[in-house]
Amino acid sequence: MLGAGGAGLTAAITAAENACIQVVAVEKMAAIGGNTALSGGEMAAPVTGYNKKEGIEDSADKFCEDVMKGWRPQG
Repeated sequence: MLGAGGAGLTAAITAAENACIQVVAVEKMAAIGGNTALSGGEMAAPVTGYNKKEGIEDSADKFCEDVMKGWRPQG
C-alpha cells in the first residue's frame, strides 16, 4: 500500500489484524500520516464558511489542485 497516511494506514492495520495476509505500509512523507498529519486535526474541504468569512477565494477545482500538489512525489 503506497501513500498510507490517514485512512490508508487505518485500512492497512485493519487488514493485517483481520486477514491472513501480510501488509506493508509505505509512507512517502517525512512524517507518518502524510498530508493528513499536516492538517492540525481539521478536515480539508473546499468552499467553507471560514474561507468565505476570511475572504479566501476557493472552489472545488482549487481544492483538488492543492490536494494533488501534496501527494505528488518530491524529487
